[in-house]
Amino acid sequence: MPTETIYLFICGSGFKGAGLFALTRDRSGGNLPKADCPAGWAFDKSIDAIERAVAGIAIDAKAALADIAKTGYHLLYVKGADASAGTDKPSV
Repeated sequence: MPTETIYLFICGSGFKGAGLFALTRDRSGGNLPKADCPAGWAFDKSIDAIERAVAGIAIDAKAALADIAKTGYHLLYVKGADASAGTDKPSV
């Protein structure tokens, strides 16, 4: 069975510390809720599968995939050390 690519977006232009992230199958991120991210969604990276972590962020893969199937995206609010995702972290 072929894998479907999932895209990771960051609310804003990137940061370290804490923040809002989104997973979606829409490469453009056009389906992500603008009200939740007034600064705008910035594409970070693509991944082939959601497992326990994406770009260093712990993820409940089952919940993430259920949200993506239902609404088209999954939002993650990350605090502290878990929020070090970004382009300088290796893909999972």
